[in-house]
Amino acid sequence: MDKFLQQIVNANNSFLETKLDNYGEELWKWMEDRFQIYAAWQHPKIWMNNVTIKSTGEGTIDLAVKFFIDNVKLKQCQRGNRIRSEVHGEIVS
Repeated sequence: MDKFLQQIVNANNSFLETKLDNYGEELWKWMEDRFQIYAAWQHPKIWMNNVTIKSTGEGTIDLAVKFFIDNVKLKQCQRGNRIRSEVHGEIVS
């Protein structure tokens, strides 16, 4: 990332042609090697289940948060419950 950023910052200071896509590809390859990349269906989603609007203009929206948990059977199958509880705590607070 540092090499990529330096090329962008110094692009106007040099008369040499700079090809940034090579640095971008290098950064992407490094990220793929270092971090787990998830499929689109595994990305978190927020769904609107129900909307209720009263005559006073006040209302409620029922939302559902869907998220993927990998290796759910870890920690004696309690990993899913722990993560669900942590996500709920982050949303409510």
